[in-house]
Amino acid sequence: MNLGSITTQASLLAGDPQQQRYAGLYTDAVNRAQEQWAFDSKAVFKDAPVYTVVGGTASYDLPSDFMLEKSVVHNGLELKPITRARLQAFSSADWTLDTGTPKFFMTNPEEARKTLLLYPNPEDDDAGANLYLTYYPFVTSLSGSTDIP
Repeated sequence: MNLGSITTQASLLAGDPQQQRYAGLYTDAVNRAQEQWAFDSKAVFKDAPVYTVVGGTASYDLPSDFMLEKSVVHNGLELKPITRARLQAFSSADWTLDTGTPKFFMTNPEEARKTLLLYPNPEDDDAGANLYLTYYPFVTSLSGSTDIP
């Protein structure tokens, strides 16, 4: 089924076979349903290009279609997710200054989920190590009648 056949079926069910009453809303509804399905099912995932860790750099750009992380692996070990609140609650000092081999990650809420933040900050010993991100992407919006979800 493509977008054209889905909108035709939806318009028939809505009693709008000429697609005049809800013109333009069918495609929007299909796109919202597709997004909800992707979020709920977590059936679609991707591997981001491999990041190379830089000593002293904790922040790495996320892919533009990033919705939610599935896993983050540094130097063969899976990192655990952590929140700023948890770091602040259990850290006696400024946690942003902590250094060491990363054990945790977070998608940076101050950057509108555009960056992946490692904790603690990688040291020079970690430079050159690979960082692998597997994530759930936002689905591509459908626009043409032949587009397939």
